[in-house]
Amino acid sequence: MNKTNVFKTLLISAAAVLTSMWATPAYAQKYSKAVETKATIAAVDTIIRKHLIERKGVINAFVEEIWNKDNKNAELAVGIAKAYYHYYKIPNNPYWNYYSLDTLHAYKYIERAIEADPKYMPAYIRGGEMQIVDNDPERNDTAKALQWYERGIKANPAAPDCYIEYAKTLLEHRDTVNSLNKMKEINSVVPSYPANLAMARICKKVYKEWTDNDIPFPGGYAKWSAFQRNLYEQTDVQNMDSIDYFDFAFSLFENGEYDRAYDLAKGGMEKFPNNVNILKVALYSSTQGKKYDEAIALANKLFSISDTIRFHSLDYTNAATAYQKKNNLKKAAEMYHKAYDIWAENLKNNVPGTKFGEGNQYMRTIINMYADAGLYEDAIAENKKWIEMAKADNKLSVVHYNSLAKLYSDFALESFGEEKTKLFMAADSAFEQVGIISEENRMYSYYQRWKLAVSELDSVTGNNNGYLMATQIENTFEKFGEEDKFDAANMSIYQAACDYLRSYYIQTGAKGKNYCASAIAKCKSYCHKILAINPEDSKSKKLLEIFNKMKNLARC
Repeated sequence: MNKTNVFKTLLISAAAVLTSMWATPAYAQKYSKAVETKATIAAVDTIIRKHLIERKGVINAFVEEIWNKDNKNAELAVGIAKAYYHYYKIPNNPYWNYYSLDTLHAYKYIERAIEADPKYMPAYIRGGEMQIVDNDPERNDTAKALQWYERGIKANPAAPDCYIEYAKTLLEHRDTVNSLNKMKEINSVVPSYPANLAMARICKKVYKEWTDNDIPFPGGYAKWSAFQRNLYEQTDVQNMDSIDYFDFAFSLFENGEYDRAYDLAKGGMEKFPNNVNILKVALYSSTQGKKYDEAIALANKLFSISDTIRFHSLDYTNAATAYQKKNNLKKAAEMYHKAYDIWAENLKNNVPGTKFGEGNQYMRTIINMYADAGLYEDAIAENKKWIEMAKADNKLSVVHYNSLAKLYSDFALESFGEEKTKLFMAADSAFEQVGIISEENRMYSYYQRWKLAVSELDSVTGNNNGYLMATQIENTFEKFGEEDKFDAANMSIYQAACDYLRSYYIQTGAKGKNYCASAIAKCKSYCHKILAINPEDSKSKKLLEIFNKMKNLARC
């Protein structure tokens, strides 16, 4: 027996096994007709996919034999058509590539499905899809697809399926007007059918297709969202399922209609009490609508539902806002920390859409929340926690220490005596860290420490840190390359330092009625440095005139 005959024998045996299985009372008891059909389709699909190219004649005969055993089953015929149409394996490629394999046999079984049941809508839909669902756009034929859907509508005018596919196809081609009109045609046969709701659902499907494939929305997303929202507006909510409630409520939320979104979501929760998504949009809407007590109640309900639910950072930030507005800062901070944890996990796992600075914003919000309330010790503790978190994640930056320094400074301004000095010194240490962890921010670090020294610390500590920091600024700037020297911020800091050092040497250079020659020389050099930046600096010009007229300068 040759290989072909052996292969054929195996297939016939497989068919016999299927047939005998279907015929046994045990099978009939255990499985419904629908399950039996799906199992047969799956078997045929596998056989076609794996063997059609190599054994086309044998496979076709085998499939025909399977069909003849149940030739009034429209579902089976459509399943066979799908198998024939989609699978093609490229040689030496381990992946299945979805191309038309045998269009002739596919349409043959589509027609057999219609013969078996003229009102079987999946047959017409599959016929249309085979015209447009193809990896080669040049082979798509939208007009023929619409003809198939129209054929289905004529066969069963009361069935919505082909109206939906027809409208969806038009919508995918940006024809919103005719798409909606086509969907509404069913109302001439079934007046009660919710055509607007069906159209809104079609919008959702198309929205997903476009977003998944980065296809831009016609007229922009706002216009598209408004079109969908208007469809919901014309729909009786009693016809809506849980997804409709969520989509409509969220659309209202996005449009800033927080009270309406909240009311609709509340209605949805009464109808679908276990729907987490509706609960979430109710939480968001109540928070943004300033219904903070309701928001807190909804948050408690949401977070107590189940530990298996995957929460979004927005769930926690909305809850946090509500707690903050009700002055429960501790609970608000807890919520923001949970939002941070979700963000950190998403960032670690490279979840699409995760923004790098989002986590920092959560921590800043906590810190500012405490600081605005005058709770500086809590704010500083949170800032230090933020620093440790950043260290652990290898994401420490000047932002963290700059924030800490500002907190210490602000706290110091509201303190007295030794505590005030202690806090300013802590601010100085934090600003020092800015320059240590980032060389490019060293100039800024010296500048902040200089300002702190001359305004607060040097007068109470007796140190001369202002002079030291100004000198550091001068030395750092003069080591810069030309590009950095032209930076406006750096130039401004340098000029301020030169101005300070010029005044410093004027004050320290006085020797009774005379002035120290070296101090005056220093003053003159700083005047020239300032004029190099700002040639119109009147103070420097005037001082140089005075300095040049000075005689009998003291040695020093």
